[in-house]
Amino acid sequence: MHLSSSTGAIILAAGSSSRMDAERHKLLLPLAGRPVLEHVIEATLASQARPIIIVLGHQADQVRLHIDAYARHPLVTIVENAHYLQGMSTSLHVIARGAILSCSMPAFSLSCSKLQVMRADAAS
Repeated sequence: MHLSSSTGAIILAAGSSSRMDAERHKLLLPLAGRPVLEHVIEATLASQARPIIIVLGHQADQVRLHIDAYARHPLVTIVENAHYLQGMSTSLHVIARGAILSCSMPAFSLSCSKLQVMRADAAS
């Protein structure tokens, strides 16, 4: 019996950018003419990770405006963490509580703004 499993990706975009002392969400800052978060989402879509879950919190409405096209993508699920100020673990709790990660997906890749963006060709 062959059990198929997949590796999902969680993109943590809920943080408040507190160390940057910026009014603007750090993941919306431009990189090569596009928001940093857009590059992260594109690289994740180019990987084999499925499902792709994006966790929003700080300035969620503003972030949604910038990633609206991805919100309608069939492989992407966007969730919101109302308790993002309490730390990164609360974003993971939102995902677990919502049962978005199923028992058939034993592993996931965590991507957050503290990590470097992985090139799409390095992800496969």
